[in-house]
Amino acid sequence: MAKFVSDANCFLSKAQDTREVLLGDDIHVQCSHPSLNVDDFKYSISWAKQTHILSTEHNLTLTIRNFSVGDVGRYQCNITSESGVTYIAHQTVLTTTAVINETIRGHIGASVSLSCPARSELGKSQVAYWEVSSNDVPEGNRIATFPSNITADGYTVGYGFSLTIQNVAPIHEVYKCYQPPSQETAGILLTVSLHPYEFTNETIKGRVGENVTFSCPLSTELSESGAYWTVFSNDFPEGKLIASSSGNITAAGYTIGPDFSLSIDKVSPGDDGSYECIQNASQEKAGVSHTVAFHAYALPVTSPLIDGCRGNGKQCEQTIFFGTHANFNCSVENVFPEKYPTWGEHDEYIGQSINSDGTFNTWCVVFINSPNTPAERRCSFALETYNETSDLRVKGYQEPVGWMISTYFFAFLFLLSLPSVIYTLQKFCWRWGLKRVMHEGCNCHGGCQEEYEV
Repeated sequence: MAKFVSDANCFLSKAQDTREVLLGDDIHVQCSHPSLNVDDFKYSISWAKQTHILSTEHNLTLTIRNFSVGDVGRYQCNITSESGVTYIAHQTVLTTTAVINETIRGHIGASVSLSCPARSELGKSQVAYWEVSSNDVPEGNRIATFPSNITADGYTVGYGFSLTIQNVAPIHEVYKCYQPPSQETAGILLTVSLHPYEFTNETIKGRVGENVTFSCPLSTELSESGAYWTVFSNDFPEGKLIASSSGNITAAGYTIGPDFSLSIDKVSPGDDGSYECIQNASQEKAGVSHTVAFHAYALPVTSPLIDGCRGNGKQCEQTIFFGTHANFNCSVENVFPEKYPTWGEHDEYIGQSINSDGTFNTWCVVFINSPNTPAERRCSFALETYNETSDLRVKGYQEPVGWMISTYFFAFLFLLSLPSVIYTLQKFCWRWGLKRVMHEGCNCHGGCQEEYEV
C-alpha cells in the first residue's frame, strides 16, 4: 500500500490554484510542482478528485470534457516515488457558475414571485443575494441578502430564497439572484427580465356559422414594438400563432382589421378557446396583454322532438293501455356545446344518450293508472337565447266491454270442448286397425318415437 506524504522535504509547499471555468468547456489541468521535475519518469503520476482516484496512468495533463456542475471540486496530482511513497504534488480547485436567464410578464400593480434555484446548503456558510436594476438604476440595488435576512421595502423573501415583488412597477426591471461558488458546489446566477404589462380580459360568445370579431386595445406608444394574436384550444393546447403585425402573418379562417382586431370567419365548434393579443413591452413602456375567452354555440332550428312529434305550441298525444307504462324520448339536434333536453322536475328519467349524428336524447317513463286520468309531461331545452318546450299528453286506453266478454266466452267454450276433441282423435287412430304402443308423453299426432302392431 502506498504511503501518502504531504509535508516532507521538497514537498513542504504544494502547488495549488483555483480556477472558475465555463460550463460546457473542455478543461485541462497540468501536474506541476515548484521544486520537482514531474517529467522525470522515475516518478509515477496519478490523478484524484477529493479522495477518489480518477487515473493511474502517467499523464501530466488531466482533461475534463464538457465541464458540468457535477465536475466542480478539488483535483490533485499524486506523485509516487520509486520507494513507494506518494506525495500530493499539485491541487487545482475547479468551480463554475450556472447562468440562468428568464423573461416573464408581470401585471402592473399586482404581485409576482421569482424563484431562485439556491443550493440546499444555503444556511450554513453560504451567502446569496437578490438585486434589481432598471434604466433609472443601471448599477443595481441589493434588495435581499442571506444570511443577514435584510429585505428592502416592497419585497418579501420566502422558502428557498424566493423573492416576491409586492407591486409590479410600470417599468422594465432586471432581477438577479446570485450565489457564489464554493470548492464543492457550483454557483448560481439567475437573471430575470421582468416586463410590466397591462392585463385585460373579456368573454365573448358566438353562434356557429356566423362571424365574430375580437378587438385588441393597442397602445399608440408601442406602435413599433409589434403585436400578435395566439389561440389556445383543444386542438392547440400549447398555443398557435394566428396573426402577427410585424410579419403580416394571418392563419386561414381569420381576418385582421386595420386596428389589429381579429375576426373569425364562420364560427365552428373547433373555434371555442382562448385568444390572446400581446403587444410587446419596450425598455421604457409597459406592454399590453388582452385575453378573450370565446365560447362557440349552436342552437336547434326547431322545438324539441318527442317520439317524432314536434310540439310547436300544441300537445303531442300518445295512447297506451291503462295500468301499463311506456317510455318516451325527447331529442334535440345540432347543438353545441353538449347539452341534453330535460323533462319536468318530478318526471322519472331513465337515461340519456347521444347519436352519431349529434342528436341528444333524454328518456322518461310514463305510467297510466286510470283511463280517465291522462298524464301530461313537458320537455324543454334552453341554451343562450334559445328556450323552447314541447308538451306530451298520454291517455289511457281501455278495451271495449263487449269485446272483452265475447273473448272470455269463446275461451270458456274451447276449454269445455277440449276432452271431446282428444277422444275423437284417439278413435280415429283405432279405426285404421292400428294398435299403438305409446311411450310416455306421446299422442296421436305427436312426433315422438312410436311402435305399431297390425
